[in-house]
Amino acid sequence: MKNFLVSFLLLISVTCSGQKIIVNGHKFSNTVPTVIADGNTVAWYRADQTATITKDVSQKVSAWNDYLGSGRNLTAPNADATPTWSASGITFNGVFNYMSATFTLAQPEITYIVIQLFADSPDYGTMFCGATSGANCPVYANNISTVATVTLEAGGGAISAGNFPVGQFNVLRVVANGAGSKVQINNLAANTGNPGTNPLAGFTLGSNYGIDYVGSFSHIQVKEVILRKIVDSSPDEAAIYAYLKNKYGL
Repeated sequence: MKNFLVSFLLLISVTCSGQKIIVNGHKFSNTVPTVIADGNTVAWYRADQTATITKDVSQKVSAWNDYLGSGRNLTAPNADATPTWSASGITFNGVFNYMSATFTLAQPEITYIVIQLFADSPDYGTMFCGATSGANCPVYANNISTVATVTLEAGGGAISAGNFPVGQFNVLRVVANGAGSKVQINNLAANTGNPGTNPLAGFTLGSNYGIDYVGSFSHIQVKEVILRKIVDSSPDEAAIYAYLKNKYGL
């Protein structure tokens, strides 16, 4: 019996060490949390996967496709709106760059994003939000210096978190879930509250959807975004955070 158990545990160990998660033909190594493939990931945008990015010779990005192949692809509405790709990520210039995708997405929802905010970004410029005009769960930054304040609104109140480091990449977690919402910067304590219950109805990067005036945009650089239609359990959230943190050496 003892030998059987040892052999059984060894088999499990070997199997898990070589585990591959396959979603829509993509093979993910075991460094990617299995929870990402649980059916609750609405979209996954990765700047390191150039096959999912449509860009011209000047590296201007007109489309950034969902890595999972859902068709929930971010697109720029015109040439002026196109951000710029580099090996460091996709940069939105804070003047007129933004990309958006419209699809069904209501609360609860969690966004994981690896993002850098630049010091010259307009105060109160939206870093990302949903894809309906008006109060669509915008996440914006203000009081920008060496750190910034990041705020989530969703048609009701607001949740703000200070000490967002400027000029470096961070993992930002934003949960939109009515009274169970939160904003969390890296592994600092989360700021919680009730910002409202408005649905996102999609996703927009770089500006507040449908608002094209100066000041609604953000100067940001983005490496990766994971959108999920669920409030993740603490272990699942920790696994996704650790994946992003370790992948980018943050």
